[in-house]
Amino acid sequence: MLTIPNPHLPPVRNGVAIITANRLYKYYLHLGGTLPKEQYLKKYKEVINSIRERLLDGREVRVGGGGMLHIKGRKTNKRFIDWKATRAMWERRPELKEKRQVVYFENTHSNGIVYTVKWHGSGQSNTAYYEFKTGEPLKKQLYEAVTKEGKEFPMQMSNSKPSNKRKHVKPYRRQYES
Repeated sequence: MLTIPNPHLPPVRNGVAIITANRLYKYYLHLGGTLPKEQYLKKYKEVINSIRERLLDGREVRVGGGGMLHIKGRKTNKRFIDWKATRAMWERRPELKEKRQVVYFENTHSNGIVYTVKWHGSGQSNTAYYEFKTGEPLKKQLYEAVTKEGKEFPMQMSNSKPSNKRKHVKPYRRQYES
């Protein structure tokens, strides 16, 4: 198991450890690495770009001992507010601002499907403590792949499958006869 010594622990915000390229470089030096920072960051960007390309090609990416990354789509009934259009509408018609009317995204380019990058921490313990957040460049490229290129990714299976958990039942208590 990889343990990071205290001086090199990543900062924690809202219970989530933030690991950045600079933090990884400091840890790399702590392990005895010799590359200058510019070369290290160049290699780091090559790896990140390679991961990004594989994800956008629709392939899964295995993160060495840390699970799998892949893009999944899901149909959603949730509507997202288009704040840019809403604010423009409120400037044109102030009475709508008082009524708190908003403009929603239609998602017609993807037929109401929302695509996200998913991480499954298979083989890891305490996966509830890990979180993967997609960076802005990948989000932008995913948006362009769906809207401009018409690319589609696998759909996430519905979470509405029947549960195997039993409903709460009072525990059986054996009554002894005296």
